[in-house]
Amino acid sequence: MKTFFTRFGDDFAAIRRGSPDPLLTAARVLLYVLLAGVILATFFSILGLVIHVATQLPMLFLVLDAAAWRPVAAHLFGLVALGLIWSSVQSLLGMIGTVDRGDTFDGGNVHRLEKIAGNILGLQLLGTLAALLGLQIGGDINGFDIGLKLSPGGMAVVLLLFILARVFRQGAVMRDDLQGTV
Repeated sequence: MKTFFTRFGDDFAAIRRGSPDPLLTAARVLLYVLLAGVILATFFSILGLVIHVATQLPMLFLVLDAAAWRPVAAHLFGLVALGLIWSSVQSLLGMIGTVDRGDTFDGGNVHRLEKIAGNILGLQLLGTLAALLGLQIGGDINGFDIGLKLSPGGMAVVLLLFILARVFRQGAVMRDDLQGTV
């Protein structure tokens, strides 16, 4: 957590100084807003879970009905999804940092891309499992669907990210070879 706040401070200072690349600056700002949303969603999800379990505790264990456990399971699935999103955004912020320093083909970016791809695959599978169990994760807020589900577009993104990771791996090897010849 300390490294997160240290990076946040460094990124905020870079934004105030004026980053040479406005796209990277805008991406950082949007990703920090997203992280704030993930923190709030996590807080409220945990709060809702605690309130639900505290008010329904006797019924949860006396009845042992699957319908009584659905809200608990939905909160737990949601917390896992929020953790995967948090991890992906942190990896993306790390990649932006290397690109901003001019070290795009850093070997760490290969691992970051693979981690993001794995997280998105995890979200796809989590949404599919939730749908099979009849759980709703997320939902519809003012016409904006935040629910998780298996989609062809999501799977295409997973494949794209794994392929990009291979491209970055090859780029890192080529960069290291080039530096070795100088």
